[in-house]
Amino acid sequence: TQDDKLVDGLVVSDKAPRVSSFHQETVDALMGIISSAGLRSSEALNRTHIYRRVSQQEIKRYDEIFPYVNRACLLGSAYPESFSQAMQEATADSFTALHSFALYDSGLKEIVI
Repeated sequence: TQDDKLVDGLVVSDKAPRVSSFHQETVDALMGIISSAGLRSSEALNRTHIYRRVSQQEIKRYDEIFPYVNRACLLGSAYPESFSQAMQEATADSFTALHSFALYDSGLKEIVI
């Protein structure tokens, strides 16, 4: 860490077992998801196998929340409507948006500050 306040909490001799334990728990959780989906390997896992509660009464599959897009569609103007705001704000030169847009009933409108 570069933060002097956090250096005291960094115990190098303790770091390796903690990282190993975290990794093992992550692998165990993934194996639980894979076996629950009836799959044999992680390569077979995709967003149709994972569900998320979106409200008290509704659960959706990840492919419903994050639909698949056609290959290379983000390279042109044929991207999905759900990407419209992000594509208008995006720039190849920076991670900071050039403009800020908000979604209104009548569509996207630029927010001028």
